Amino acid sequence: YRFTQRRLRHQAFLAANGLKFGGAPALTDAERGRQWDALHHKHAPNILRMALDLRGFYVKLGQVASTRGDMFPRPWTEALRQLQGEHPELLAR
Repeated sequence: YRFTQRRLRHQAFLAANGLKFGGAPALTDAERGRQWDALHHKHAPNILRMALDLRGFYVKLGQVASTRGDMFPRPWTEALRQLQGEHPELLAR
């Protein structure tokens, strides 16, 4: 009982100071969206490189994903569009 009461007081204190349980600051939807966008832009080239390294099925999967803007983040689809047509790295192998 005491532990539960202490936890409730702790959560109320955090909420009153703009924090969420665990000590991390609560993010607004806009801030969360900016963070996701930054991560998508950062890792889109890695996804393209992985598809090129693995070749075959993964290139085809990347080609399909590049046409599905409704399912994948825009930076990913933009990076994977390079797999459409004849990609120089695929022709060199």
